[in-house]
Amino acid sequence: ESVETVVPIELRGDAPGALHGGIVQHQLHEVHIQCPVAAIPEKIRVNVNHLEVGDEIKVSQLELPEGVQVLASPDEIVVQCVEPAAEMEAETGAGVEPEVIGRRAQDEESEE
Repeated sequence: ESVETVVPIELRGDAPGALHGGIVQHQLHEVHIQCPVAAIPEKIRVNVNHLEVGDEIKVSQLELPEGVQVLASPDEIVVQCVEPAAEMEAETGAGVEPEVIGRRAQDEESEE
């Protein structure tokens, strides 16, 4: 009998990209699978020992036990290693202008 379930994804190893200043982003922490009841894995292990800055591992690249089929999109990113600048821009909202303090008060004084 085949069942659908969710199993966690565990990252294994050290990404070389992280040693060169990159940031490892674990995007997908669990995955929906379909498999025989007797074949349900405890977790899906993902080896990141080859992950350099700019690299990513997608669902389609997961090494699955025999009989296990992933129900998620094959193009979904499981883990990636990004440059710190890209990480900072994503967190701070790239393109947002900084607030200018004091200009308005000076403009109002010059109008008087």
